[in-house]
Amino acid sequence: MKYRVAAAAVLAAAALLSGCKGKEKPDPIVYTDISSNGKIAVTAHDTSKSIQIWNLETEKRIRTIKRLRGTPRWAFISPDGKTAASISSPARRKLEFNRSWTRFVEFPVHLDQYDAIQIWDVATGELIQTLKEKGDVDYAGAVFSPDGKRVASVEFLGASKLWNVQTGEMILHLSLRTPAYAFSPDGRLLAGSEKDAIQLWNGQTGEKIAKIDTKLPMGVVLFSPNGKTLAHVGINQPIHLWDVETRAALHTLENPANYIFYEVVFSPDGTRCAAVAVKDHKNLLALVWDVETGKIVKTLPRSDRILSVAFTEDGSEIVGMSAELLIQRWDLKE
Repeated sequence: MKYRVAAAAVLAAAALLSGCKGKEKPDPIVYTDISSNGKIAVTAHDTSKSIQIWNLETEKRIRTIKRLRGTPRWAFISPDGKTAASISSPARRKLEFNRSWTRFVEFPVHLDQYDAIQIWDVATGELIQTLKEKGDVDYAGAVFSPDGKRVASVEFLGASKLWNVQTGEMILHLSLRTPAYAFSPDGRLLAGSEKDAIQLWNGQTGEKIAKIDTKLPMGVVLFSPNGKTLAHVGINQPIHLWDVETRAALHTLENPANYIFYEVVFSPDGTRCAAVAVKDHKNLLALVWDVETGKIVKTLPRSDRILSVAFTEDGSEIVGMSAELLIQRWDLKE
């Protein structure tokens, strides 16, 4: 099994998608996510206002879900592929700005409002739960615990939350403003990055446990499959590795071209790491590192429009979903 970053707006995702060129599709993907075992994918579609579930082994669409709260912008899959989350916009909020340059100007700005997270059963397509609180909150991401029973939500402009999926109850407010959270493989820890540090919480109760001083800018984090190592992914930076128990800095995974890493995943045995890398908001690459040496060992071909990747369960292949709804596979034994 592998563990991956699953977050909204991870390291300039919006710029990545808007920068893709090519013939426009009738129902373009705006976001996609692949399960930890590399078997199931979920895609969010703007034109049809739906999310779609895909079997990556058969390369067939399992189902289409349209009972959303508006136009979807993000969709996430649980590690086991049994549960999906969607974040849609049911309304637009009008903001008024007064600006003064050479003369006084007043202009309205309309923003999509993402006020709830819907949880879906992948097998049946039924709505399991709607995670929503009172007030004006814009959700921008959701990461599932390994057992799919909890969700850590990410918000645009504020602290995030830890939720019970089965009851819809908010377990705790998380004070950290971060682009992403990550659960440890056993679900006991929850990690998030802030400027200069990584915070660790109890993954069940949300109780704050420890802080790792990184002296790094805010980024996203993910655990290795054995839960002993944390990877910190920052914009245009190497991937920094940290020992969870001792909180000591380990070595880094090189980033010679100053790529923006849109998605980073560990192989099931933790010996390799793969990423979707953005060079100039047009060229997307898939890279593979040897974790022990920190060196890039493969640059995967035909990957210039891949949006999400995952290792297969045996670690012998990487599977990816492209912006054109094409499923690609790379044999790592070659």
